[in-house]
Amino acid sequence: MLALGGMDEFQTVVFWTMLVWVSSSDLRWRMIPNAALGMALAVRVGCCALVDASKLPSLLGAGLAMAIPPMVVALISLRRGGQTGLGGGDIKLLFVMGTYLGWLQGTTALVVGCACGVIFCVGHALRKHDDARRLGVETFPLAPFLFLGCVLVVLC
Repeated sequence: MLALGGMDEFQTVVFWTMLVWVSSSDLRWRMIPNAALGMALAVRVGCCALVDASKLPSLLGAGLAMAIPPMVVALISLRRGGQTGLGGGDIKLLFVMGTYLGWLQGTTALVVGCACGVIFCVGHALRKHDDARRLGVETFPLAPFLFLGCVLVVLC
């Protein structure tokens, strides 16, 4: 099993289930359900509070460390009149990832996932018969690549 350090099996199953849920939703509808994120966050914070409440500040700090930089970039991009390229669901997902993985593993999963996404996009663009405009693709589902980044980071 893809066990996460310092967590019981229940929290680990909740984390991977949440990632499957948000990835499939992001692929199909380009939306990340708040219910999935809220459920996973409630389980993580609740279990931490019950077992060792002194770890809550570092747990939430890791989530903020994962979410604040992309949120600032998105807000600056919006302020300049451009598109963010990163939705609110992606930012909330990064927060939840940070609470489960910690800021170091979470950041590594983010970098690995984004690299996989770039490789996918380059490969997709090189296929001449697939024109993104013809297919109506305007958004990019980031959650599946973040999921892949999490899997690769936990396995390595």
